[in-house]
Amino acid sequence: METNNCYTPLCELFAATAQKEKKNIIAPLKLAKGGLRFVTFAKTKTDMAAAETIHRLAPNLVYGEKAYIAVKGGIRALFSFGSLASKESSEVFRDGVTLSSGFTLKSAPAYRVNYSRLWVSALRTLKQNGCEISFAEKSTPGIGFKPVAIMEGVLRHSPVKKTLLIPCDDFEILLLNRGDTFYIIGWNICDQEKIVALVNSVLTNASVYLKNFKSITTLNINESERLFESWLQGVDADKVTLDGCNFDFSPSAPDVIGFADMKFDEVKRMDINVNSFKNAVFDFGTNIDTIIEQTYDLYSEYHKGQAAFDAAVDKWVGEELY
Repeated sequence: METNNCYTPLCELFAATAQKEKKNIIAPLKLAKGGLRFVTFAKTKTDMAAAETIHRLAPNLVYGEKAYIAVKGGIRALFSFGSLASKESSEVFRDGVTLSSGFTLKSAPAYRVNYSRLWVSALRTLKQNGCEISFAEKSTPGIGFKPVAIMEGVLRHSPVKKTLLIPCDDFEILLLNRGDTFYIIGWNICDQEKIVALVNSVLTNASVYLKNFKSITTLNINESERLFESWLQGVDADKVTLDGCNFDFSPSAPDVIGFADMKFDEVKRMDINVNSFKNAVFDFGTNIDTIIEQTYDLYSEYHKGQAAFDAAVDKWVGEELY
């Protein structure tokens, strides 16, 4: 399994966007198409301020949510996620699933990040500004890079209803749902059998099995790419604009949902699944207009709205960086 990927980090992409700078960009296709998404906890007010700045730049790709942490009791449970964390006993798990003995459930402010799409959005912006993009197949990861495993399954196999982080001494495991999809993201760990075993040991009756994941991708990611502040280092955020994120409204996730509802009115007679459509709006933002046009163009070929829409999305993804 190929895990070697180095790339131009987001802080450099954002800086080049703000400065209208022409530069050479390294862009491994595996990262762009890997579907990496994760949740980052805002441990301090400084973290939250940086996250809100990124949210204003890309409200469809970075937005707040309440996430949960399963940690062993004691000092670590009290302080490892900062003063903003709190004890929580809400319905986080699927029926029949519980925390194993010795673990504490907490919640803390967090932000969901569609990293792959955010990175592609910045790349498209820079290409429009005249930057050269080199697509790397294999390269050597630099200092500070850590492996990330992206395990994708279907929602019915998810043991959680809400996003859950399981922190360990030298790695982390994140469980999250999106639409009809269930993800496990392993940070600094690629051993899939170990990931599954740990989830089943922390969550009683989780019934997570390796065979149930339809795809598994492994990448190398710079550790700083999980830190909102690092994305803004030396960047005048007021000068950053991102392709597909130029909404004509104040940025917020509910506003993006409203935008998706409005756009769905244009295709609802085509029998397109509303959740599939809304996911595409969050992925592609204002570029959904082009996808809608392509859906109508392809309808005569597929004779089914959903098939035409799926083909339009695939066409967009296949061509968006070229």
